[in-house]
Amino acid sequence: MATNGELFGKVLEKEDAMPQSQMTVKIRMPDKRSIGFPVVLRAKRPTCFALGVRKSGSSIFSSIVNALALHNGQANAVDIPGEMFKAGYRYTEWNAKPLTDLVWPGNVYIGFRDAPTALYADPVFRKARKILMVRDPRDALVSEYFSNAYSHSLPESGAEGSILTLQRAEALQASVADYALKRAKHLDATVEKYAALLDDPEILVMHYENVILAKDAWIRAIADHFEFEIDDDLVQAILGWADVVPKAEDEKAFVRRVVPGDHRNKLTTETIAQIDGALSDIWRKLGYAIGTPGDKI
Repeated sequence: MATNGELFGKVLEKEDAMPQSQMTVKIRMPDKRSIGFPVVLRAKRPTCFALGVRKSGSSIFSSIVNALALHNGQANAVDIPGEMFKAGYRYTEWNAKPLTDLVWPGNVYIGFRDAPTALYADPVFRKARKILMVRDPRDALVSEYFSNAYSHSLPESGAEGSILTLQRAEALQASVADYALKRAKHLDATVEKYAALLDDPEILVMHYENVILAKDAWIRAIADHFEFEIDDDLVQAILGWADVVPKAEDEKAFVRRVVPGDHRNKLTTETIAQIDGALSDIWRKLGYAIGTPGDKI
């Protein structure tokens, strides 16, 4: 199968004279299975990547981006991590060289909760518009505990399903504090992989704390950076399903609490200090004053 690099010269050099079309691009996984993804050819808009970190609003972020893409004539937003998850593949299995075959100019890519480092050298990715969603790591760790213990869906098969099943058992046997302490370095390593992108002129870093309770402005900021056309009716339609804040906490619900700062309700001052000590300087680069009074952005 031809790669995107081989096809650009054959197909895309005449994009001004050819209409937009869609094709399915397949990549072969190490276990010999092929996973297909629909991509748009000759799309006349910026390539966009919705990047994030687990438990940092990534699900609602991806849904909003997908809705904006559909409104702007994009047949679909390409959810590489989501499809790989459903097929049972772990991040370490799909974040490999063949991933570049799925990156085509003008497409919108969503669903990333881990850095797609295999794409960092890809010329289309380098020029793409990017938004990175991040969250106070202490809140993210608390949220991850409840997600892994109760609400996270599990794939039917594959290595990813086995890992998540084990994580669920571990979470159910641990306290919130013990879980957060144990997972702090893992979350730190996830975010460190995004460090290489922080100086990218095409990236916009968005903080969960600043947007989750101000979704009207959030939607408009996403649309502005990704060059989506929107109107008030579209924003209101998205808010109708996206602007959900529970009246009371439900530990087993996917949308459990939402409100920022929940780690102060779930963790002691001593535990918070221990977590702070396990975190690297990447969080300060992202705007989090870890370990200082107030912990404000």
